[in-house]
Amino acid sequence: MDSEAAVKIAESLSRAAAGALTELAAIRIPGPGDEDADSPLDFADHLAQILTHVAADAGGLDRLLAGRSGSWEADLIRQLVDGTVPAGRLHTWRTQPIRVAPINGENLLAENLAPCDQALTALEEAYNAAWNAAVDESTDPAVITWRQTPGSKFDFILGPNDPRWAEFQDWNAQAKTFDHVVNAHPTVAPIEAKLSAATEARAAAIAEYEKSFYAAMTARARTLGYTVDVVACDGSTEDLDWDLINDLEDVAMATTAKPNLTPPTN
Repeated sequence: MDSEAAVKIAESLSRAAAGALTELAAIRIPGPGDEDADSPLDFADHLAQILTHVAADAGGLDRLLAGRSGSWEADLIRQLVDGTVPAGRLHTWRTQPIRVAPINGENLLAENLAPCDQALTALEEAYNAAWNAAVDESTDPAVITWRQTPGSKFDFILGPNDPRWAEFQDWNAQAKTFDHVVNAHPTVAPIEAKLSAATEARAAAIAEYEKSFYAAMTARARTLGYTVDVVACDGSTEDLDWDLINDLEDVAMATTAKPNLTPPTN
């Protein structure tokens, strides 16, 4: 994003925020009785709370005011926030989730997954051997036709405008029929079923571990006074609070149970 675009976005957001604050300022608090007059909202108190939430979500006053930290405006905002929340408790005002770099469950579970992965490799080798044998011995027309048409002839196909496109579409349709026929072979089907089930179980175990890992980080954050969840960021990680993240990850690593997958058998 260039500077001109950034300025335009800042101006647009500022106008939107001004509109929201104007609506807030216009709110009237009904009196306790039917005949009692409405009273104006304590706007200063609400504005102080809003700025405190923003400071907490930004990662602290230093980050919030980094654009011009020595200005008189920054000094007033610092006084306002410091007067709203006790020292050391700003993080408890956070409203946005704690963003962390996405974890890689597969890497974290490498040691636990090793026996399963070794068995999966053996199962894949058995599947490939049975698959090739089934292809060689098959008399099914779809298998024979597909076998006689090497897929390499369609390498680097460029799309519908390629003169080989129609032939490629026919070959691709034959390939789907071919796969169905071969995978239904009595020597291939049982191995393919085991391989699919084991692969799905492995993926499910990794996903469950990652889910539990984030839950453990959130639980740790709760003990530190945060009231928001921990989520994986989907963009840049440059502005993350790495001191906090390292603390959360250390606790999660120590407390999240690792799955014990039963290696598949051939």
